[in-house]
Amino acid sequence: MPILSSAVEVRPCPVPLFRADEVPHPERALTRGELVRVRAGIYAPAGAWTELMPWDRYLTRVHAAETPFESVSRAVIEWLGFPSPELQVTSMSASGVEDRADFAWPDISLVGEADGDLKLDGRFGDPRTLLRRQAARDARLRERWRAVVHWGWAEATTISPLRGLLQGAGLHASLPENAAALLSLKRAVAPRPPRATSAPIKA
Repeated sequence: MPILSSAVEVRPCPVPLFRADEVPHPERALTRGELVRVRAGIYAPAGAWTELMPWDRYLTRVHAAETPFESVSRAVIEWLGFPSPELQVTSMSASGVEDRADFAWPDISLVGEADGDLKLDGRFGDPRTLLRRQAARDARLRERWRAVVHWGWAEATTISPLRGLLQGAGLHASLPENAAALLSLKRAVAPRPPRATSAPIKA
């Protein structure tokens, strides 16, 4: 995933965020409609979330996500009208290895991985070794999931490639696309991560 090598000024989160251990019985609060799940283990007040504009929801996910790239991917997935994925889902292989996927749609047995721009020029080790590690990880995930889809920064920020990848894996939009939000993203974000490098492939 991209690692930004320079500090980026980010606006404060527009709504308060709470970890699961800060909320008594968060699942009950979700059922009552008091909270919404922003990502696994992170919640926001439902009323405040409902009133947020698309960019403020994106900003909230930036504050809640593990990486900015995951937040960008999550926003594009939402604005394309696809069903909301589960985030940071873990799977245990038959050999006892635990892997965590960035995005998951359990109803169609699909996981998605926001990998950033994979570099195979040797800076993160032998390219063949990296590809073998990725292939082994994907094989473990496929013990539990029907399909595994990977995308990089360019696929997410130029919109159409990510749409095609998800549709090709059997995911169908459940809502109309938010064309205005998608256009704003394409204008605001370069198709290459600024001054970024890629992290090693997940092992």
